[in-house]
Amino acid sequence: MIQCKCCMHKVSDGSAMCDICKLPLLASGGAELDAVSAQFRRQLLEGCKIAVKVHYYEPDKSGKLVEQKSEYFTVADALSLEFFKVHWLSNEYNPPEVNRDIEIEARIRQSRSTEDKTLRVHLNKAMTCARLGVYLDEGLTVRFAVGNQDEYVLSDAASLI
Repeated sequence: MIQCKCCMHKVSDGSAMCDICKLPLLASGGAELDAVSAQFRRQLLEGCKIAVKVHYYEPDKSGKLVEQKSEYFTVADALSLEFFKVHWLSNEYNPPEVNRDIEIEARIRQSRSTEDKTLRVHLNKAMTCARLGVYLDEGLTVRFAVGNQDEYVLSDAASLI
């Protein structure tokens, strides 16, 4: 197995092209593969924005929380993310411990298309989910980190391409 330098996907030895991002893997003489891979990644992710849906609640007359509105909030530009590293958002919350799966409604905006995905974070134990982060994984997929810098769980993945 070899690793594609553009999207970090593990590709079978002898493959002429990455099956995820389509980067040609057979470099010609004198070609600088790292520079070519970085340029190819920039072309694939140029203008790609990652957003999450935020819900706003207020109490009604009886004190019951009622959703007032929801909107998508951009959390990252895909080109700003580093592979295998959580980019933590600056907001910190003070939630109670959570002992259930969490659903994150994400929006991937490319220059020509928009795709909405519901991603699950599977919690195997109760934890305080005080922060949200964005994680660039292999194959140019994005995951969300829920928890904090010391203890977090990653969501399912969504493709950026």
